[in-house]
Amino acid sequence: MARRKAPHQTGLLKNNLSILKIQPLKPVQTLFFEKFDAYPHHFLLGYAGTGKTFLALYKALQVLDEGEATSITIFRSSVASRDQGHLPGTIQEKMQPFETPYRANVNKLLGRADGYDLLKKTGILFFESTSYQRGNTLDNHVVIIDEFQSMTFHEMDTLITRMGKNSRLIICGDMMQQDLTRHSEKTVHKILPILQNLPSFHTCHFGLEDIVRSGLVKEYLMEKYKHYPDGIT
Repeated sequence: MARRKAPHQTGLLKNNLSILKIQPLKPVQTLFFEKFDAYPHHFLLGYAGTGKTFLALYKALQVLDEGEATSITIFRSSVASRDQGHLPGTIQEKMQPFETPYRANVNKLLGRADGYDLLKKTGILFFESTSYQRGNTLDNHVVIIDEFQSMTFHEMDTLITRMGKNSRLIICGDMMQQDLTRHSEKTVHKILPILQNLPSFHTCHFGLEDIVRSGLVKEYLMEKYKHYPDGIT
């Protein structure tokens, strides 16, 4: 599928940045790479440590570098951050602790310790809360919704309906790591059959065999789900 160039190219070259080339480590990662240009939107579903977020960021940076989008926006909703509503500080200040894995991954992909912060400073990369998004339209964006399993149906519905022209969406999540209450979990399951039946979406399922974070993580999770196949609540 041919992609249109964004009207105002703001690739990484503007900031003297380049992306480290990575190779897929597992067949499911190869599948994601192969299908990325064939579908505008992607759903990466699977276990922790399988590289879902890392791969999403890698592809988002590539789209940006090729001039097919002007910005990357990462959305992550955490139950913990919602519970901090009574604490002093702006929403951005409260969300800062949750940026750590994205900063580390982007810095690794760009090969420099200030890559993430430089992209934020120049208005190319955004890390946003799901709050106050109504009325917003995201044109020429690569949008990453991470940890979607910790969002309510209302949050997911709001974010998906913000997608504008010439934008791409990558949704990542692990249904075995839910931070929501039992009541709220039901709303998440409502979104799954919708997303998986959209013709513009391609879904990749990451299994225990696809864990790449470390041997210990793979060994632990495989044993954990032998004892608790439905997860621990």
